[in-house]
Amino acid sequence: MWKSDRPPLPEWIKDIYTLLEDHIADSNADSIEQDAAVTLIVDEEEVPTEDAQHAVKRLLNRGHLYEVNEELYITETDDENEVAETDDS
Repeated sequence: MWKSDRPPLPEWIKDIYTLLEDHIADSNADSIEQDAAVTLIVDEEEVPTEDAQHAVKRLLNRGHLYEVNEELYITETDDENEVAETDDS
């Protein structure tokens, strides 16, 4: 995640971002279906469906996630790109 002048996301939403990021990385996939993400959040974080949907919307609105055809992807930051460039050399 990157720095912003906006107030930080609440910790529970940051925890959900980490959950989604780890899940996508562990599954060797590039994305997760939005409905599957909501189900994962409800099951792992034990929050109501409405809260899980709200968290996904906040992460989308803040640019931490992006959506293509109902698939959620983690937005790469400059830090991640620098790591990737370092690994290629």
